[in-house]
Amino acid sequence: MDRSKDPSKEAVVFRCIRSDGMKYDEARFPADHKPADEATVRSYCDRLGAMIAEQVYPGSLQSFTLEGLPEFYQLRVRARTDSKTRNDTFLYGFPEHEDEKEKKKTKAKKQAALKSFRSPAEFFDHLLWLITDATNDEKNCACRFCKPPSVSQEETQEATTSSQPKSGPVPPHVISKSRSASPAARTSAKKTGGAVLTPKAVPSPSIPQAQLSVQHAAQPVAQQLPVQPAMKTPMQPAAQPTVQPAAQPTVQPVAQPVAQPTAQPIAQPTAQPQPPAQPAVQSQTQIKSDESVLFREGEVVWFRKQSSTFRLGIVVQSTHGDPTSTPISRIKPLAHYQADLGIEERSDADLRPFLTYSVPKVQPQLEEYAHQPMEQLQWQALETLLPYADTQRGEYLCLEASKIAASRVDHSYSLFNPLQNPNLSPNHLSFGGVFFGCEKINVFEAVRVHVEADEHPQWDNADLTFVMVLKGIVLEKTEQGERLLFGGDIWVLQDSKDEQAPNQDQMPPAMRREKAFRDEVVKKYGYHCDWLLLRNNTVKTEKFIKGRFYESQKLGPMLYQGQAGQTWDDYIREGIIPTIQKSLNRRLDSWGATIGRLPTRRDAFAGAIPPNFPLSLGPRVFEQPRGT
Repeated sequence: MDRSKDPSKEAVVFRCIRSDGMKYDEARFPADHKPADEATVRSYCDRLGAMIAEQVYPGSLQSFTLEGLPEFYQLRVRARTDSKTRNDTFLYGFPEHEDEKEKKKTKAKKQAALKSFRSPAEFFDHLLWLITDATNDEKNCACRFCKPPSVSQEETQEATTSSQPKSGPVPPHVISKSRSASPAARTSAKKTGGAVLTPKAVPSPSIPQAQLSVQHAAQPVAQQLPVQPAMKTPMQPAAQPTVQPAAQPTVQPVAQPVAQPTAQPIAQPTAQPQPPAQPAVQSQTQIKSDESVLFREGEVVWFRKQSSTFRLGIVVQSTHGDPTSTPISRIKPLAHYQADLGIEERSDADLRPFLTYSVPKVQPQLEEYAHQPMEQLQWQALETLLPYADTQRGEYLCLEASKIAASRVDHSYSLFNPLQNPNLSPNHLSFGGVFFGCEKINVFEAVRVHVEADEHPQWDNADLTFVMVLKGIVLEKTEQGERLLFGGDIWVLQDSKDEQAPNQDQMPPAMRREKAFRDEVVKKYGYHCDWLLLRNNTVKTEKFIKGRFYESQKLGPMLYQGQAGQTWDDYIREGIIPTIQKSLNRRLDSWGATIGRLPTRRDAFAGAIPPNFPLSLGPRVFEQPRGT
């Protein structure tokens, strides 16, 4: 459908997170099929972006484009004999399956031709499947190459286009599947989940999004927005307005290094309860911890609403500490205070950490309200602004409100369990934990950290896992304002054939469990895993803290469910442990204005839940009274 675009508006950039593309030797391509130049590729992506937009934002006057072709797909051109200015295009990269390779070995001596898509329209069905199908089952793809034999009698026969594939969240994919030193390394196609994370992008919730992220062209890539699952923008409008998580984030390092604070180094706090009038906070070594719990009370998570859609909610109760029952989390969906949505119960398999997906921007009609206090808005009056049927506006408004709420939480923090630390100056206040955006972090735990060039020669290697073991969480108060500081030791995770590094048993439990798991996987190849200490007693500002450290054994099976052709168990059997840390966004990747410190965790959810709804923040969490 033709429509005039508004040149005053920036183009919206879609990013395809997932790829099934395969890299081929140059000799496999026809000699007259030359790599397309940048302008031709850009034009091709513009056409694909416009086709996606018809599914996501039908009727929009905005301009759209696709950031780039899925990984290992490459566009080639052949000069036309009937035109000096036009070329035929061929999009290569469609994977050869093992059975196809065997067939080709038995065919003619000449190697069979590679499959190629002849136009953006022909490739679009496959692209839409990459973006929306959570099962990664090729039978759900309507493209001419994925149709099963029962539908397509000949391998090259064009299949009839079917209805749109089911959309749903598509988890991040492996970016690097093999270690150079591992015998399991192989030269197969890389299936990757591109950016998800992790930048965040654009409005319009109505549809299930999956491996697609959306961004405004003028905005930095690190600013992605997810709506539904692994993507950052919704796909086809669905009857249900469920938010789907965004795809695997391409977390970008902090571009502007924050100067090392001149304040005294944060010494390991001698945990003592503060004023007697406050409930006692036990010594950190005695406090029962929820450090082994994947989804903690008080955190914002993605929960599965239906088979292919995810929504945002708060964990209000977890039974993970009860060995007599199956772990279940009770989730309060995020919305607005005038919509009291019921409690949802989910197992870990139907939950995802908030930083797994990205949150998309709100509908353009609500943008001017997105940065106003949620508790001051008359939400029912805002329903009339949404371009949906009267019967759907209430659901869509809750969806839009959940995006605003999640962004607000991500850009704020609140501290708990104040500690007396005589080693700190009066303008430094020590705490035992922080609700850091959508996550809960405690002292003596590991967090994902951004390191700088002077801290490690491969500081920007996304395959390496850098963590900080927190010794202290400190609020610094000066005339210029407040600053949140994290103090501790920085470690890096590496494979090794040398003797075990020292002090491996002195790390937090999660790091020890990670090492034990990895050692078991790679021991048959003569390797083991070591945590190597990089820096002692380092201080970082909040911009350098990416978020919680998640154990591969717990989160990996959720992220690798066959989207790249193999499941998590398949990789483990081959001695390959995909890096899950780079599949996560980092705090503040979402859109929205900085809010900073809030008095309590409830303040972060103001206007997103009914004012009297009871919140549980986990074992022995004490928040200071307001005004302190």
